[in-house]
Amino acid sequence: MMQSLLWAAIVVLSATVALNLALTFAVIRRLRDTAATPAASGPAAGGTVPSFTVAMTDGTTLTDRDLHSGAATIVFALPGCKPCTTTLATLPGTEPTYVFVMGEPGEQGTGEVLAKAPAFARTAVTPMDGPVGRAFGVTLFPTTVRVVDGVITEAGNGALAGAGV
Repeated sequence: MMQSLLWAAIVVLSATVALNLALTFAVIRRLRDTAATPAASGPAAGGTVPSFTVAMTDGTTLTDRDLHSGAATIVFALPGCKPCTTTLATLPGTEPTYVFVMGEPGEQGTGEVLAKAPAFARTAVTPMDGPVGRAFGVTLFPTTVRVVDGVITEAGNGALAGAGV
């Protein structure tokens, strides 16, 4: 009797280990598939600047048409994002620079990011689902985009080498 109970425990334990092993391999396969196709954040190099209109904090309006001649750097920052403020501190100011703070006007965190923006940069505060957020589709912060004559030449998270950084 005791020996049959021991064999039953060994069978149940073996089945549990086999199931655990199968599930572990399934998770590893899923992680490899996910790592092979990283999530996109915002525009890709080679694309054109999407259509948008946004009110800047200096009272002017910026549209996609304003980026169709010359070079410019655009930084998307989020309140409470330490890498965002680090990126803002590295901007050289060698070309027109626009900082879009994805937040709500009047909130403390939004004001803190605006205070960290360099003096040479033009800034705007816009909600994530606002015209700029929808147009560029940025989901990771900071995202920096370099535009030359209306074409996105570089896009990435953090500072871009081509932007003179």
